[in-house]
Amino acid sequence: MQTLSLGRSGLAPDTGALILRVVAGPIMAYHGWMKVQGGVSNFAGFLDSLSIPSPTVMAYLVTFLELVGGILILLGLITRFWSLLLAAQMVFTTILVKADVGLIVSDAPGAEIDLLFLATTLTLVFLGPGKFSLDYLLQLEKGPSRARSGAPTRREHQRRARTKQLEASWGGSVAMLGTGGPMSRRSVATLMAIGLVASLFVPGGAVASEDDAGGDRNELEADLNGRNELDPMTLKRGAGDLNGEGEAELNLRPRRRMICFDAEWENIGRPVAGHIHEGNRYVNGPVVVDLGAATREFEHEDGDGGAEGCARDVERALIRDIRMHPRHYYVNIHNAAFPDGAIRGQLLHDD
Repeated sequence: MQTLSLGRSGLAPDTGALILRVVAGPIMAYHGWMKVQGGVSNFAGFLDSLSIPSPTVMAYLVTFLELVGGILILLGLITRFWSLLLAAQMVFTTILVKADVGLIVSDAPGAEIDLLFLATTLTLVFLGPGKFSLDYLLQLEKGPSRARSGAPTRREHQRRARTKQLEASWGGSVAMLGTGGPMSRRSVATLMAIGLVASLFVPGGAVASEDDAGGDRNELEADLNGRNELDPMTLKRGAGDLNGEGEAELNLRPRRRMICFDAEWENIGRPVAGHIHEGNRYVNGPVVVDLGAATREFEHEDGDGGAEGCARDVERALIRDIRMHPRHYYVNIHNAAFPDGAIRGQLLHDD
């Protein structure tokens, strides 16, 4: 009577590879799809804020790699090759993006997810996709649980013949990564070392603090006036002080969880509050950062004045979203005559 063995010579390696692929593939593809849904150009802006070279090209490359690579890993097609590419991406992500965030943080995704995916993809590089894959079905890969002793089968002879042909045409690289030939640990270590060394030459100090790496992307401004204010009931423009105007400059510091500001105004009553609100120019949105409570210096005389300070303990995810989508937020200054807002302006990058 034949029994199903999950031992060393049974289906355990194949089952383990299947579990890794079924879990990691869809998650990776979902991350790529979310970048498509959110706009690859917005993702490129985020990469640009980190001083990543050629941010638009890199944004499309990463999106394609995650979306297509995740699907192919799920199907088990050219699994080792795509797993190696995604492993390299996880190395760069950990170094360039998550180095200053930390391993595990409470208010933002830390490096633990990237390291987990790195371990998963490297495991698939060494282990292979297993028998439950298109690689195995199309005879591109030899399942890890397949017996290696005894005389070679006809299928093995065919696979070896294809491997030799590919090696003759491509120097063995394709055969090593996509046709089931053994991929040595030395080869993987060499490729990973190349990736680590290359990251040292990324311009702009990408491994430096995110507060510094953001460059001009961390500098925002808003032109404030009463015409931008919306009536709380009808949402008609011009509900503020039509004689008032001003400007606000923000400096985003996600690493320190701070937003520093410098605001000036003219021809309005003495301000009693100032906020950053979430919302485009056509809505009255909720307060997300209280600038008034963070004011360090304040002056007002004859309708003119200014204030500056730094709001602390702001969630990093919020700061990054403001940096990526500044037009989705606005600055509002309130006074006794206009409690719903005297002057207002949408945030823009300080170009």
